[in-house]
Amino acid sequence: DVSRVPGGGKAQKVAEHTFNPSLHKIAFAPFDDGHLVSCGEDNIHLWRLKKVQRREELRKITLPLGAHGGEDFLDLAFEGTLGGSDPLSRKIYAST
Repeated sequence: DVSRVPGGGKAQKVAEHTFNPSLHKIAFAPFDDGHLVSCGEDNIHLWRLKKVQRREELRKITLPLGAHGGEDFLDLAFEGTLGGSDPLSRKIYAST
């Protein structure tokens, strides 16, 4: 949580997750508040914070890579903005 940083406060860790595959990049998705996307060797994941009981947990979804399995994904780019009305206009690009 970085909401206190602009006022001179410190960032607070709200969740953590141990992750074994290689990870080259992780970024907040600009069109989904509180969602992240990561990429690395043979993986692209979508992440979100989920409130479970009284604490936050980091949950992940692994995207199926099909014919691109085994590739090393190095960077991410996004198309779409927060609050956009058409969910089909939200795109995530991963490059090798």
